[in-house]
Amino acid sequence: MILLFVSSVLAAGVHSGIPVHQKDLGEPAFQSAESGWSAPLANGKGMVRVYVGHDEAGAKDWFGRQRESFTKYLTDFNFADEAAGDGTGVLLFRDGNVGVMVRSDDGQALTIATSLRARIADNVPGLAFPTMERVKDGWGLVAPGSVYVQQQGGGNIQCSVPVSAFTSNYVATAEASPCIFIERPDDITVWDAWGRPTVVR
Repeated sequence: MILLFVSSVLAAGVHSGIPVHQKDLGEPAFQSAESGWSAPLANGKGMVRVYVGHDEAGAKDWFGRQRESFTKYLTDFNFADEAAGDGTGVLLFRDGNVGVMVRSDDGQALTIATSLRARIADNVPGLAFPTMERVKDGWGLVAPGSVYVQQQGGGNIQCSVPVSAFTSNYVATAEASPCIFIERPDDITVWDAWGRPTVVR
């Protein structure tokens, strides 16, 4: 089994991420290790997208791709290592290896971005090495610390129930029915509570 650890214990100066469960955000949705995760604002007036990369190079690439995806040109904005937008309806920024895009329908993009930037965590240990193990009904994912798993081709599976929205006390075991697969998936992305993906192949 080859494991690609996108979220291992990272070098100094590289952030751990932003907690995926926040009181002012709705339920997170996880796209891919290259895209990150997103969540609606709890007030229903916008959304955020967050990328946590292994290093700054990955976040710079993500920032560039996000900026290019807008139909209108986003002007530079003095906010972080890189930032673009108008600060009211949209603000896209990168702080080290973390990229964030905020879309606000009520002109609060800068306020929300400032709040999310303040929540960037450092020195949080990464996931224990996730593994796939043979179990009675197929294959079980053992991924202590995971929040969600995603099979290749999409579809988020809640793998565990958070003990607290702001701690790392998440547990997933091979016996947990949402984490058992009849056939062994070729590719699974496991997400931790800080939005860091680990790809298991």
